[in-house]
Amino acid sequence: MPILSAQKLKLLFGEVEIFSDVSLEVNEHARIGIVGPNGGGKTSLLRMLLGELDSDAG
Repeated sequence: MPILSAQKLKLLFGEVEIFSDVSLEVNEHARIGIVGPNGGGKTSLLRMLLGELDSDAG
């Protein structure tokens, strides 16, 4: 059973697209890792999932 689910998230900073069409589902007791380059939107994605940052879509 998923404890976290997100579909088609999108994040823009001005006209720069940081990421788009990000979907995920995390099940109870799952371990996940979020990897990517500096400035790739990892922290912003986590902030969106926590409700601290609004998405531009999804």
